[in-house]
Amino acid sequence: TPAAKATAVSFATIYQRHTLSPDPLTQTLQSETQNAHSTRPQSPLVQTAAPPATTNTRLTGVNNEWINPTFFVDTKGTPKAWVNVTSPLSTARLTAVLSALRLGGHRYPGGSIGNWWSWSTANFTAAAVDCNITTKCGYHAALEKWLHEFPPYSFGAAEFDAMAQSVGASATFTLDVSTAPADPAIPDRIITALGVERAGWWEIGNEVYDPRQGPPPTGFTTAQEYLETTSAVVTAIQKRGARAAVAISPCPFFYPANSSCWGGLDGRYHQWNKNVSLACHGGSCPFDAVVAHNYITDVSTFRPFASTDWLSVLLAIPEATAINAAVNAPLLYPGAAVWITEFNVMFAQVWGGAADATDPHIAAFLNATENSGAHAVHVAAHVLAYSVVGNGLVEWAHYHSLLETSTLSQPGFAVVAVNDTGAYISPVAQILGVIAGVFRRAAHATVSAVPLPATSPQLPFHLASAGLSPVAASRPLCIQAIEVGCTSAAPDGTVLAINRCNTTTDLSTAGLCNCKQGGGWSSVVAYPGSLNQVPRSAWVPADGGGPWEPLAPQRSGSGTGATIALRPHSLSVINC
Repeated sequence: TPAAKATAVSFATIYQRHTLSPDPLTQTLQSETQNAHSTRPQSPLVQTAAPPATTNTRLTGVNNEWINPTFFVDTKGTPKAWVNVTSPLSTARLTAVLSALRLGGHRYPGGSIGNWWSWSTANFTAAAVDCNITTKCGYHAALEKWLHEFPPYSFGAAEFDAMAQSVGASATFTLDVSTAPADPAIPDRIITALGVERAGWWEIGNEVYDPRQGPPPTGFTTAQEYLETTSAVVTAIQKRGARAAVAISPCPFFYPANSSCWGGLDGRYHQWNKNVSLACHGGSCPFDAVVAHNYITDVSTFRPFASTDWLSVLLAIPEATAINAAVNAPLLYPGAAVWITEFNVMFAQVWGGAADATDPHIAAFLNATENSGAHAVHVAAHVLAYSVVGNGLVEWAHYHSLLETSTLSQPGFAVVAVNDTGAYISPVAQILGVIAGVFRRAAHATVSAVPLPATSPQLPFHLASAGLSPVAASRPLCIQAIEVGCTSAAPDGTVLAINRCNTTTDLSTAGLCNCKQGGGWSSVVAYPGSLNQVPRSAWVPADGGGPWEPLAPQRSGSGTGATIALRPHSLSVINC
C-alpha cells in the first residue's frame, strides 16, 4: 500500500541502523518483557488489565494434510473420496472418529503443500510438478497421480468444508501466494459459496518468511514485497467481512525480542517481523492477525539441561513461548490477533537417525516421546497456554498433523492414525478430545489462569538457558493450570492442571471451584505423561464410540481438602 511504501525500510538500512546504534524497538520489547516477568507474584499468565478470555474450541484444531489422497483408499486399494465409503480405511470411519473427538478446527489445504495448490482445479499447479522449479516435484507428482483416481473436485474447498461442518469444526483456508500472485477472486468465490460464517478465516501464504516457501527461486525479497503483492487479496477478504492473517517468523516472536535466534537481530527473520510491523499505524494493522508456527521445541532446546529434567523442559516450553508471543504481539502488531496454525515438537530432526551422531541421547529421548503420554501432555500444555495468554489473543491453534499411515515416517505427527488395520486413536487425539470436550460443555464460559502463590514449587532450571526467558533468574512454576468458569450448561466448572515437575505437587483449592455452591471438587482424572510409547496394538479402535483410554487415566475420589495432589508430569482434569 502507499502507506507501507512510504514507511518501508530496506534490510540494508535496518542493518546499518542496528550496527551503528541500539534498536529502540528491541529495547522497548526487552524492557516490556522483563517487566512482565519480574513483577509476576502469581502465575505468569494472570491478566488484570483486560476481561478474561472465553472458551475457544478452535484451539483444539489440527492441520489436515487434506490433499494427501493416499489416506483415502478402500481395502482393495481403490481410492475413494470422503463420502459413502464403509471400508476399514474409509473416510466414513475417519469422519466418525472426528465427530466423536469434536476437535474445533481444520485447515485447508494444508501447510507447505498448499503453496502448490490450484483452487480452480482442486489439484496441484503445473509448477508443483516442474523439477526446474521445485525439488518436491516427485512427491507432488506421486500425489497428483492419486488425485486423478478420484472424481473431479473430490478435494475441493467445498468438499473440505462439508467434512469440517459434519464433524462440528470450523475451518481456516491457506492461499497460495508463491507460485502465482494471490487472486482476490478465490476467497470471494469461496465466501460466496460457503458463507462468511464458514469461510471467514484466511491465511495469506504458508511460512513465506522462509525464502524456500516464497515465489521461486529465492522467495520474497522483503516483507514489504510480500505485503504489497498481497494487499489486494487482504482487502478483498476484509470487504466480505472475513479475517485475513499474514505470515511472520517464529523467531523472535516465540522468543524474547532481543534473542539471537535464527541469525540474530540483523538476520532475515528478525527483520521480516519488524518490517511487517511497519505496516501498522495508529494502534492498528491493515491485516486482522499474524500467523506463526510453533516448532520451538527441538534438539537444541534440550542441550543446556540435565537429562533428568528433559521431560519437565518438554512440558514447560509451550507456556514460555506463549508468554513471549503475548509480549511481542501487541508491541509489533497492535490490535492483531495470533493464529498458530501449526505446532508440534520438531521431530523431523531425529527421524532416520539424523541426530544420532551429534546428540544421541537427546535423539533417543525425543524418539521415546513420540506417540507417548508425554507427547500428549506437551500438546495439552500448548492449548492451556494459548487459552488464556493475552486474554484471547490466540484465535487458532492447529496441532500438526491429523493423519498418519504405516508408510509414513511421521509417528510424532499423528492425531488420528490410519494404518493397515483401520483407524485408531492416538494419545494426542485423546488429550485434544478431552480438552475439546471441556471447552464445548462450557461454551462461552470464561477461561482464566489459576492464580498460584509466590511460594509455589518451581522447576529446577531456568528457561533462559534455552533462550526462552529474558530474565535469567526466572524459573517456571511446577504447575500450569487454567479454570473454565461456570455457565448454565456447565454449572460446576472445570480446572485443567499440568504438573511439570517430576514429583507430586499440591495444588491449593483456595479460590478454585467457587462457582459450585459450597466449593469443593467432585473428581480428578489424571492423564500421565509417561515416556512409554503406547503401542499401536494397544490403541483403542476408533469406531465412533468411546471412551478411548489408551493412556489409562487415573481417577481420584471427591473432596473438599485444602490441596489436590497432582501426579508428576500429568494433565489432571478437576471437576468442581
